[in-house]
Amino acid sequence: MDAELGRGGFGAVYKARRKKDGTSVAIKVMLSRIQVTEEAVLQFKREMAVVQKLNHVNIVVFWKWITPGAFYFVMELCDGGSVAEAATKNGGKLSIAQIKPWILQA
Repeated sequence: MDAELGRGGFGAVYKARRKKDGTSVAIKVMLSRIQVTEEAVLQFKREMAVVQKLNHVNIVVFWKWITPGAFYFVMELCDGGSVAEAATKNGGKLSIAQIKPWILQA
């Protein structure tokens, strides 16, 4: 893995390269600090299932992996950054014109 891109309540997202072709990908892993309870695993699996059901040209999940002690899924890497980062770079606000393309894609 190359670098951490972000972190949430249950997982962290890292930038990595796929071995077979060098393609940059994003890997979301369940954080090791989260107690691996049955409920935590079920919540992570639900998130995986929801993401995999999304059918949109801008969302691609390559695969998921669940083994004892290892929970992650791999997605296409979008290097554009987050909405929060864009807002911060713009003084904390984004105009309708700036976010309209994102809303239309979503």
